[in-house]
Amino acid sequence: KAMEEGETKGGDDNDEAERVRKEKIRMKTKEMAMEEAQRTPMPGESLKDFFARTKPYWEGVAHEETQHRGKELRRDAFGHAEARYAEYEPELRKLEEEL
Repeated sequence: KAMEEGETKGGDDNDEAERVRKEKIRMKTKEMAMEEAQRTPMPGESLKDFFARTKPYWEGVAHEETQHRGKELRRDAFGHAEARYAEYEPELRKLEEEL
């Protein structure tokens, strides 16, 4: 088959590269959304429940910062979760009132 004007041999390769690039973007976006869900309290969720649900995430954050272990690590992790919860608490209360 003869190539038409404006067509390049690498056209299929470019399409494939673009498809791969878009898939990588989709995966990264999904990953970021999952991480955001791991670190954001849900409406109706108490601080205690929020920390219980997200504890592994906060322990990872705390360990990267301090290298603490055991009780110190849990205390640091809870501090991070508590700060995040406080940041979202006004919005959560507003949502709960609307529901």
